[in-house]
Amino acid sequence: YKPPHTAVADHLMAFGDATNAIGLYNQAGFFYLLALKNFEKTLGKDHLKTAYASLYLAMVHRDLDEFDKAKFYFGPAFNTIRLKQTNLDEKWFSQIVDSFNLMMQRERIENQFMQG
Repeated sequence: YKPPHTAVADHLMAFGDATNAIGLYNQAGFFYLLALKNFEKTLGKDHLKTAYASLYLAMVHRDLDEFDKAKFYFGPAFNTIRLKQTNLDEKWFSQIVDSFNLMMQRERIENQFMQG
């Protein structure tokens, strides 16, 4: 398949998952970003696959302490998944949301510490 194509994006997501699982976060972010761009072009910005690519990219940026990027990708993903996912695992999703809330609290504390 020639990109952009959903099959290409699905494979890129799998590469992102594999590299993320072994701790290669920068590489995982690269694959998730490519998948996200492919999904946006083929399925649109409001599709669930696009949202999950954005969510996983946000989680990589969170794990790399890149808070601005994490928030940028998390917001649209959160809204789409919350609205469109019919069989959402509420416990899993709640844990993801909690981790982002903790990230934002940590960012606030670090900013206060740096200012003080």
